[in-house]
Amino acid sequence: MGSTLPYSIQDDIEAKERYAAQQRLGRGGSKKVRLWTVIAIVSLTTLLLVSYYGTTIYSDSVSPMLEEDTTVQVLTTAEDKKANNKKLTNSKNNEAVKFDKSEAALEEKADIKEAELEEQLEEELEKEAEQEIEEEIKEEKEQKQREKNQEKGWTLEDEISGLIQKNTLIVFSKTYCPFSKKAKKILNSYTLKDKLKVVEVDKRADDFQVKAVLDEISGRSTFPNIFLKGKSLGGSQELDELHRSGELRYLLDENGLLAA
Repeated sequence: MGSTLPYSIQDDIEAKERYAAQQRLGRGGSKKVRLWTVIAIVSLTTLLLVSYYGTTIYSDSVSPMLEEDTTVQVLTTAEDKKANNKKLTNSKNNEAVKFDKSEAALEEKADIKEAELEEQLEEELEKEAEQEIEEEIKEEKEQKQREKNQEKGWTLEDEISGLIQKNTLIVFSKTYCPFSKKAKKILNSYTLKDKLKVVEVDKRADDFQVKAVLDEISGRSTFPNIFLKGKSLGGSQELDELHRSGELRYLLDENGLLAA
């Protein structure tokens, strides 16, 4: 329906209506803005309150738990340390016991070894003493025989020659001479039928005269001087060569000196 009012009046009315509508819209928009602003402020305030009091509550509730956990952890660590110390102490004690047992075993072995050595030494000393006694007895007998020979008018050369002829194997030796010891050791390494005949010249009062007689008989003035079946084999060097070559065993066996 068309308007019957003049355009100026009509325009003015329309302008007023538009203004009134804009005012209504403006007031509605302002209310919405204010409403959202209030909501935002309330939400922010609530968030801040929750954040503050929630943290405090959480701290109040969690802190004892953390403290309890820390205490338990400290106690556990202390117990573990105590257990480890106990294990270490037990281990050290076990090692000490083992060491004591080992040391005791070594001492026992050392004592046994020492006792064995002492026993062996005593046996050797007894053997040496017996040998010395035998040597003294033998020397006394030989001295008496020499005296008898002298009474019969026998010379020292007759005595030495008689010993060489009487004994298939005989060694003229000196007790302190290393070469004489070596020769006697070689000969005693064989199983002889009879005991090796040895004349220890240094134990005789006429040792220098015996040396001179042996020199005249064999052309050898050093010791030892070894005779086999009336002939000189030489000294320890010659005897060792015969021993190494196997010829000495043959000579001993050929002259019936080896035990079966």
